Amino acid sequence: MLEHDRATCSRSNKGEGPLQSNSHAPTAEVDALIVGAGPAGCMAARRLGKAMRVLLVDSSALPRSKPCGGALNPYSWKFLQQFGPPRHLFLDPEEVKFRWVDFDSKLNRITELEFKNVSREAFDEWLLSLIPDTVEVRDKTRFLGYESNCHLTKVRLETPTGGLTVSTRYVIGADGALSQVRRRVLGGDFATYACIQDWVERPASMPPYFDCIRIKGIGDGHAYTYAVPKGEAALVGSVFYPGATAQKAKHGQVMEMLRDRLGLGPTTKRESAAALQVRSGRDVIFGDGKVLLTGEAAGFISPTSGEGISYALATGDLCAQAILAEPDRPLEKYRAMSAGPARNITRKARKLALLEYRAGHAVLAAMPLGILSWMTKRL
Repeated sequence: MLEHDRATCSRSNKGEGPLQSNSHAPTAEVDALIVGAGPAGCMAARRLGKAMRVLLVDSSALPRSKPCGGALNPYSWKFLQQFGPPRHLFLDPEEVKFRWVDFDSKLNRITELEFKNVSREAFDEWLLSLIPDTVEVRDKTRFLGYESNCHLTKVRLETPTGGLTVSTRYVIGADGALSQVRRRVLGGDFATYACIQDWVERPASMPPYFDCIRIKGIGDGHAYTYAVPKGEAALVGSVFYPGATAQKAKHGQVMEMLRDRLGLGPTTKRESAAALQVRSGRDVIFGDGKVLLTGEAAGFISPTSGEGISYALATGDLCAQAILAEPDRPLEKYRAMSAGPARNITRKARKLALLEYRAGHAVLAAMPLGILSWMTKRL
């Protein structure tokens, strides 16, 4: 299996400084270059920035606005307690319980699993604030590729002012579902789910639940729909399997159905995103040499629930710890330190049939609520 090493980068001055360049600029040097300023990249930059020169780049404008349900599970919340999350991150209701809903089998089960309900944009901006000022942060900067030798990796970037080549000891790919670093490590493409989500006016009667909704009549390729209240709005998203056709039309069908059933208001914004398809532990790729993958870019996303924030926080930090502990052989150390999360992915992948087939939903409907809640927390 290929494995890669990655470099982290330093936090900075929004594009000004020695790394601001055009395509004719000389090569810059850092100790670590991190691609992706989400939870995994920020955790890696936070730890590495205290010990080395780090460059953190993201293709989006920062603070970014990532389409996401914005729900922190108990594992994420426990990890984040050390940083004191501020109150402004939370939306009304501040906590939502997970509910299974199946319109066809009349399944409606409220579990004891609770999520913290946050604004994803505010959350990502807060994570950036945890990074040391020594880390240089560049937004609107796209990773193009790399070449490695025994000692250094040369990374090609596209910045708002032109091309840039950065020499680095380590590269960390934390660039999510459509990771260009993962693509270079694998030497090919990989499958992703598609998600379309609408922000709508929230009805006063909407209960404080994070609903996972199964609707049989939407057609091939529709995996499930989720709905959650977010302050004065509500978020409704449809997830589609790789290769699904007519996604917009099917999501429109879902929205019409839910407007009737939930009393949703008109759509104010529509977004789309991708999620990595992980169906076994073999989809977890740690990297190659000193190019390391972390978070969803590595395959750390729940195969059953699509939850990835808790994995991103944990593995981003573990990746940085591995580099600091074993600077000459970080990949082996990282793989060993991340064995627990990797086994967790494998266990969850084995439960996929329970969620993907009608018989599985019949089992969910028949489970005692205590057992259903216990099982849901492990999805």
